[in-house]
Amino acid sequence: MSARVNLLPRELEQRSKARQSIRLSILVVLLALAIMGGLYAYQANEVRQAEEERDRAADEVARLEAELADLEEFRVLLDRHTARSELLASAMEREISWARVLNDLALAFPGDASLLTLAFDAEDPGEPAPGEIAAGDRVGQITASGYSVEEYAPGVQTVLIDFEGARGFFNTYLQTAGVAEIADTEVTNFNGTIDLDDDVYTERYADGLPPEARR
Repeated sequence: MSARVNLLPRELEQRSKARQSIRLSILVVLLALAIMGGLYAYQANEVRQAEEERDRAADEVARLEAELADLEEFRVLLDRHTARSELLASAMEREISWARVLNDLALAFPGDASLLTLAFDAEDPGEPAPGEIAAGDRVGQITASGYSVEEYAPGVQTVLIDFEGARGFFNTYLQTAGVAEIADTEVTNFNGTIDLDDDVYTERYADGLPPEARR
């Protein structure tokens, strides 16, 4: 059986333990400094990358602002063109196709009657809902006079009925009718009015301006 006996004086033993404790403390401090240094370097790198990203973004903003400045004159032209297009479309929104009205009138007119006079009048139907006019609202009127080689019935009545069937025509109103003689032929003359609804509008700008108007 053997036993270990420390023959060093107690003071030397305590000094040795103190030195070990100091060395351990120094190692802990150095380790902490190393960790703090690593964290500082990491944070510094993050800050540097963020600053570089900020600088790149600032350069991009400056580039885009320069491009916008170059395009400003085109934006002004576009605004003028848009305003012009809207004004033209608004002005032509209630354009009546008188050529189509005359064509429909000719198609509706019976062969045994003739027109002597025609007068056209466009009217403002008031402020409608956006883009439409209530059905039946009068947007124009035709005043006509003529005669039929037939008597009032069926001659003049046929004229009135045929007018009612034409596109955009309604409320045909006979003002006067009477017997007359033209070139030794007895006829029934008449005069009256025909109201026009929104079907007589051209609607050529309903889907936007045509290419020639956009130049």
